[in-house]
Formats: sequence, structure tokens, C-alpha cells
Amino acid sequence: MMAGMAVIGFKHWYNHSGGKVLSGILIGTGIVSAEHNSCFEDKKADDELAILETHYLIQKANRRSIPIPSYSTEGMWKQCGKNSDQYVLTNQGSSQLRSSLQKETKERIRLIVMTLIFLAGIIVSMTGLLAVIMYR
Repeated sequence: MMAGMAVIGFKHWYNHSGGKVLSGILIGTGIVSAEHNSCFEDKKADDELAILETHYLIQKANRRSIPIPSYSTEGMWKQCGKNSDQYVLTNQGSSQLRSSLQKETKERIRLIVMTLIFLAGIIVSMTGLLAVIMYR
């Protein structure tokens, strides 16, 4: 600790979900690098979440053969961090990919429901025909 500086108090920082992330000691008029570290950690965590979300959406799209937005499409991708060569989907890009996934899911559910309705119709018809034949 620098000469002439007194510990004034103790400060806690909380993340968005309410859990304690970092503590720092208030010394004189400032905080000993805790604020800088907190901002750096928040940015790093945001980047990691963006990478995980992008990988998840791309993996899901690949399994369902849904096209992924092109890197050349404006506003769909952004560079993750200043010194990184990794790209992640922007909010617009992830929204578009989620929309495509939801549309495909709705179509898949619609096809299953139509198939079940068709099979139920056949079963009812066969039951009726069987009843007519047996009780003649």
C-alpha cells in the first residue's frame, strides 16, 4: 500500500444474476485495479458465451441441414475480441438462425401431426369395416 493512503472501505461487485464476482479494497480516492479486472472479466465472459451460443446454433443448424448465414452477409458476424481471429454471430445473425430453426421445427411437427391424423383415419376406417364384416 502506498504511504499516506488509508483503507477506506471494502466494495463488492455483483454479476447480472446476483452472485459476487469480485471484491476490491477502496484506497484513498480509487480502487486498486479491481474495477479494471472486473470489466476485463465481464468482456471475457461475454465473449465466451457468444462463442458457445454460436457453436450451439451452428451445430443444431448443421444437424437439420439449415443454411448458416454467410460470412460475407453484412451484419451477421462480428469478430470476437480485438486480437482474436474467431467470429461469432451478431444478434441479427443469431435471430435469423433461430428463426430458421423454429420454422423447420414447426414444419417437422406439422408433418408428424398430419401423419398421425392420417393413421388415425385408417384405423377408424378399418375398425368400421371390420365391424360391418363381422356382424353381417
